[in-house]
Amino acid sequence: MEKHEKGSKKHLTSTERFKILKYLSLGFNPPKIAKTLGFNKTTIYREIIINSTVENKRPATYVDPGMRSCKNTAMCKSKGIRNCPKTCMKYLARTCALIEKPYQVCNFCTRRNDCYYEHLIYHPEVAHDISKERFKNGKTNIKLDKNELVKFDLYVSKLVINGQSPEVIKSYSTSNEFPVCSRTLRNYIDKGLLTAKNIDLRRKLSLKPSNHYLYPRTYSHNPLKKIDHLFDDYLHYMSNHPDTITFQCDTVCGRRIDKKSLLTIHADVLHFQMYILLSHKTATMVNKAFKDLIQKLGTEMFSKVFQVLLSDNGTEFDNLTDLEKDQDGVILCRVFYTRSYRSSDKAECERNHELFRYIRKKGKTLDTLDEMDVEAINTNINSYPRKSLKWKTPIEVMKEKFGKEIIELLGIKETKRKDVNLTASLISKK
Repeated sequence: MEKHEKGSKKHLTSTERFKILKYLSLGFNPPKIAKTLGFNKTTIYREIIINSTVENKRPATYVDPGMRSCKNTAMCKSKGIRNCPKTCMKYLARTCALIEKPYQVCNFCTRRNDCYYEHLIYHPEVAHDISKERFKNGKTNIKLDKNELVKFDLYVSKLVINGQSPEVIKSYSTSNEFPVCSRTLRNYIDKGLLTAKNIDLRRKLSLKPSNHYLYPRTYSHNPLKKIDHLFDDYLHYMSNHPDTITFQCDTVCGRRIDKKSLLTIHADVLHFQMYILLSHKTATMVNKAFKDLIQKLGTEMFSKVFQVLLSDNGTEFDNLTDLEKDQDGVILCRVFYTRSYRSSDKAECERNHELFRYIRKKGKTLDTLDEMDVEAINTNINSYPRKSLKWKTPIEVMKEKFGKEIIELLGIKETKRKDVNLTASLISKK
C-alpha cells in the first residue's frame, strides 16, 4: 500500500491515473485500488465515473431537454429530477448489458471490437486533461461581490488607464485596496468587468498569441504499454544508475501537410544528436528506424550505447517499449516517457533543435529532404564545438566515450570546424 496522507485533498497525478488503469486491467475493484494507492474509495469511484469518456456513440435518440442519454433517466424522472447535473455519480452510458455499475468500463472487454453499443473507456491521459480543464473552469468565478467589485474598479481602473501595470499597482497597494492577484485583475479586464480595457494595458496588444497549442493533442492508442515506463519510473531508475547516459527521442516536423519528418536521438550530456529521416510519422516507421539502427550497430554495441531512451509522448512512440527486449528476451535498453506538456523533461534535446532550425526554418517543408541532406545536417551539427564540452565537438566526446568505431557505424562523418555550415545554404532545396 502506498503512503498517502488522509484528508490532504491531494489531486490525482498523471502517474496515479496510469496506475488506476493498470489495476483495472488486473481486475481490481475500486475499493482495492483505493487501498493500494492510499486514497479513499470514493475518490477512485469518482475518478473512474466522471473522467471516463464514451466512444462509439450510437445515433442520437430523443432525450428530454436538460437530461442526458443515460440508462437511469427513467428512474430520475420518477423522482422528479428534470435537469441532469454536469457530473453525476449515477450516470450510466447506454452501453451493453454487461455494464451494470457506473464505475465499470469497457477497456478490457473481449467483445469490444464487435460491440456496436457505446463504449465507456477510461484513458489516463484523457482523464488527466479532463480533470485539469474542470479544475481550471472551477476557478473562473468572480471572487468579489458587486460592492467590492465597484470599489476595486474605482481604485484600480484609473491607475491602469494612466499606464501603470497591474504588477506595479499591486506592489504598493494594501490587501484591502487590491484584494486579488495581478493575474486575476488581467482576467477581470479581459471579461470587461472594469472600466479599464485591454487597450489600456501597454503590452497586451503588442503580444501575439502563441501558436503552441494549434496542433491538437494526441493520445496513446494503448496506454497500458506506458505503465512502468513513466517519468517517475525514469527518475527512480536514474537514481540507481546515475552515470548512465540518457538518449532523448523526439520528432521534428515541417508543415502540417508534410508526410516526411525527422526522428531525433540526443545524448543529454554529450550533446550528440543524430537525425533519421522518416517517410511517415508513425509508430511503425519509428520502430523500423530503431531496428535498422540495431542492425547497423549489432545488439551488443546498441545495448552498450543506448542504455536508456527517454521518449516524447507522441503517438509515433507508442510501440517503443517493444524494443526493450530482443527475440530471446534479453534486455537491449530501457524505455521511458516524458510527462505531457513538459518539454523540460528532455530540455537538452529541445535546446539542440535550435541548431537544426538555423538550417531549416520553422514552417518550411521537410518533404524535399533526402538522405544526403540528413547526412549533411548530422555532420555539421555534431562537428560544431560547444562551450559545455570545453570547446570539443559532440563527435569527439562520443568517440572518447564509446570508441571511434561508433561514429563509423552510425554513418556520421566529421568535418573541420572552419568548414561547419549552420545556415540554410547547407541544403540548397527549398
